[in-house]
Amino acid sequence: FEGRKKAFVIKDLDEFKDIVGKIYTNGYKEDLILQDFIPGDDSNMRVLNAYVDKNHQVKMMCLGHPLLEDPTPQSIGNYMAILPAYDGKLYETVQTFLEKINYVGMANFDIKYDARDGQYKFFEINLRQGRSSFYVTLNGYNLAKWYVDDYAEDSLAGQETVYANKLESSHMLWLGVPEKIFKEYAVDNEAKQAALKLIDAGQVGTTVFYDQDSSFKRWLLMKYMFHNYYKRFKTYFQVNKGQYFDK
Repeated sequence: FEGRKKAFVIKDLDEFKDIVGKIYTNGYKEDLILQDFIPGDDSNMRVLNAYVDKNHQVKMMCLGHPLLEDPTPQSIGNYMAILPAYDGKLYETVQTFLEKINYVGMANFDIKYDARDGQYKFFEINLRQGRSSFYVTLNGYNLAKWYVDDYAEDSLAGQETVYANKLESSHMLWLGVPEKIFKEYAVDNEAKQAALKLIDAGQVGTTVFYDQDSSFKRWLLMKYMFHNYYKRFKTYFQVNKGQYFDK
């Protein structure tokens, strides 16, 4: 329907009634999820991937620090730049939760830091890899290998949990947009400066550009896809998507 978005930030009751009305009159029949909007730019986000083996033991956790999100209404919130990060407290919280509920498989958490109370707030758990989860493999923790080791090789039992990204010297920045867009639109802070250093050092990668799969037709398609982000960001980007909630 006209005005459809992947997620809506609603500022008042009139807008709430308008959007919810459109959603239900255009065929949607299930419940909607309403969440408190946590203020702050994209760099307040965190993403965490974990692998839990068939015995319900967490074997790997990898934290990422998103610095930029897709502003396009149909794709809003999709991560466009992820810096690897380490947080022992977050790792402990997630490991305890997953093992208590007897989880199995890959888990992907979306999290945001709330400056109002200094706490991290968990939005959801995806029971799968995320679309940008290649940042994990890029930083040396191949996601597919955990499944193979667990079910084909049966080699994870007894292995200690891997808490990723302790060594900053090995960090790799994941980008889903051209470097120029990241440099222009990501909010300038300490994390961005760390990411720029990784770019200068060549410690950067993407999901889609791959030397072993680089036919001219595919390369041209990927370049075209990346080029489209210039128009998207120019049209839709807001530094603070919930600026009317700051007060």
